[in-house]
Amino acid sequence: MQFLIDFIVTAVSIFVLLANLWAVRRHFSSPKTPPQAALLMVAIVLSSVLLFILTWAVEQPPAAQLCGVAVELFSAYLFGAAVIASRTARLRFAFDPAQPHGLLQSGPYRFVRHPFYTSYLLLWTGWSIAVWSPFTIIVPPVFLIIYWRAARMEERNFAASALSEPYEEYRKRVGFFFPRLLSRRS
Repeated sequence: MQFLIDFIVTAVSIFVLLANLWAVRRHFSSPKTPPQAALLMVAIVLSSVLLFILTWAVEQPPAAQLCGVAVELFSAYLFGAAVIASRTARLRFAFDPAQPHGLLQSGPYRFVRHPFYTSYLLLWTGWSIAVWSPFTIIVPPVFLIIYWRAARMEERNFAASALSEPYEEYRKRVGFFFPRLLSRRS
């Protein structure tokens, strides 16, 4: 049974990582990879290797693995919804310094300003839960910091653009990485 669940964790994790890799190559349209994004890719590779090794080297509770897979599948759903909502938006890759050329407010963007980063955080959190090892406790917080910095940079880019006023209104209504329970009114 452990082999089957390890296989499921591995298959789901590979599927979500490949979907994210596809987005880097085909969905986002940055002319070049910013240096911080290259460091992000290194963190992704190192964390993936660690999590793959621990998936197969350590026995995990099946409940933790199934819970982790459920979180990863929700991550994939959110990622897919963000791709669909932004398919014609020509979004840029993380840490791209260019000013935005549009404001998305449909699909998951109705609830969170950064659904791609939220989906990535859910991937790392779910995978870490599935591995159920003290060595993985650091993985989600590291990516939280990286994605928070990328999202804050994007928000500064919006503030310096012609979209600053509509973005400020949007920012007051919609959560950063997670939906707001109550809307803030100005």
